[in-house]
Amino acid sequence: MRDLYLDVSISKEGIPRLLDADEYAEAVLEGHLTLDEQRRALLSTERVINGLFAHGNDLDAWLASLDSGSTGGGPERYTRLLGASGTTLLVVTLLSQLSGTLINVATVLLGTAIGLLLGGRLPEKTQRTLLQTLSLVTLYIGLDMCTALGRVSGGRIPGVILALVSLALGAVIGEALSIEERLARLGELLKRHFRGGGRFTEGFVAASLLFCIGPLTIVGGLQNGLSGDSSTYVLKSVLDGIASLALAGAYGIGVGFSAISVLVIQGGLSLASGGLAGVLLNGADPAVLKTNPYVLLVTGVGGLMILGISVNLMLSGLGAAEDRRVRVGSLLPALLIAPLALWLARLAG
Repeated sequence: MRDLYLDVSISKEGIPRLLDADEYAEAVLEGHLTLDEQRRALLSTERVINGLFAHGNDLDAWLASLDSGSTGGGPERYTRLLGASGTTLLVVTLLSQLSGTLINVATVLLGTAIGLLLGGRLPEKTQRTLLQTLSLVTLYIGLDMCTALGRVSGGRIPGVILALVSLALGAVIGEALSIEERLARLGELLKRHFRGGGRFTEGFVAASLLFCIGPLTIVGGLQNGLSGDSSTYVLKSVLDGIASLALAGAYGIGVGFSAISVLVIQGGLSLASGGLAGVLLNGADPAVLKTNPYVLLVTGVGGLMILGISVNLMLSGLGAAEDRRVRVGSLLPALLIAPLALWLARLAG
């Protein structure tokens, strides 16, 4: 069976969505599909969407209606209809929506376990050097994310100014809400409950912020939630697993409890992906996420916050006092303010 690019995804709420239309259009323009293949792909896609609509977007009811009198039954007939055209129907289940998040949680826990095993055998000087090494890699990631600001603007206002306004307002709101202190208290609560020791709270806060801020969290959540594609979160899982290994060697078991933050934030994004896509994409294919102006601005703002985390990791590796570090937690509201700032800037012209 040849893949003719077009896919139909059905969310757990039963809402159908056409995927990969951009790939189909590109294949047509480049002559990869014959006229007959183009016709069959469009007709089969129309058949799927019309069939679902006629049955109230109830997949089981539609399948049961397909040639129910044949030997194979409805589902088998459905497979033959779509198999002949190359169009694929994706049924996005709850498990598939959360698959990337669960993998990410597992790698954070595994990395933490290995870090704890190795960390106790490493001298303090080596642990500090590892933190400094991680801070340099984090610095590169943050700088790379910041380049997104050069590709977005709100009318005449450049992206870097929008980012500055978002971070400034976010800092004011974050300090008013005492977000940094609340994160620290949550870490202390977990520390007391699970009898953690050492730098438990510092590790929990640092790892939670590092793992949950950035474009991979947003893009991966929307992709995983809308189509069941966990590839972005799998990539993020590898990065987070390596980072948790290095962090756990210095901070201890508190890093492992950041898996709770990953589960809540990434899982929530994946499950809420339908509503988020409606706001960010206006129904567009999730493949265009990385070039969406709102995602670009959030990516740039997140990159500046990642730079703050990098500075904190370096200062920690140098043994600097905690009160001299960047209060990244207080900047978190900026991630919500940034899309609103861009919308207002475009509205104003």
